[in-house]
Order: sequence, then structure tokens, then C-alpha cells
Amino acid sequence: MFEKFKNKPSSDDAPRFEPRWKEELHCYYKKHHFLLEFTMGKLGTYFPIESTWKESAPQKLKNDWAYVRDEAEKWSKKNNAGFYVDQTAWIHFYGNN
Repeated sequence: MFEKFKNKPSSDDAPRFEPRWKEELHCYYKKHHFLLEFTMGKLGTYFPIESTWKESAPQKLKNDWAYVRDEAEKWSKKNNAGFYVDQTAWIHFYGNN
């Protein structure tokens, strides 16, 4: 279903994004895995504000908000999805904190 969204494998230096049917955008970066909100009715990526990112991010990623935001925005535009930095946007980091 999401073949057009698939990224080629990348190094740990660049974020990799994969949408999932549960309205989640899975992100892989620097050996970390995290989720962003990704709406499907009208495609859109919702990225958290910097303070939310810093509260949730592992220490190694706390200062990468701007870079990951910019990469997520590029990915969204490339895939014809809206991109919104929103104070209500959530983010969930898995392990490797």
C-alpha cells in the first residue's frame, strides 16, 4: 500500500521514515526508533514542538530537533503530505534511551 513512501536503506546519519496504517510515521535515526502522528484521510505529518521533543528524546537526540524536523518536512513534501509543527503533536521513543 505504501510502496511510494518506502525509503531506501540509509545510514544512521540520516532519518528514515515509514508510514503505518495506524496513522503513525515510524522514524529510525541514530539507532533509535520513534513514532510521529501521520494522518491518512488527508496525508499529514504532525511534528512536535522543540520543548516536547526535548522532554521525550533520548539524551543522544535532544539537540537534533531542527535537523529531524527538516528531514521529516522534506520527506512529507516528497510524498505529497502536509507537514505541521504543532504543540499538540505527540512523539513516542522506543528503547535505547
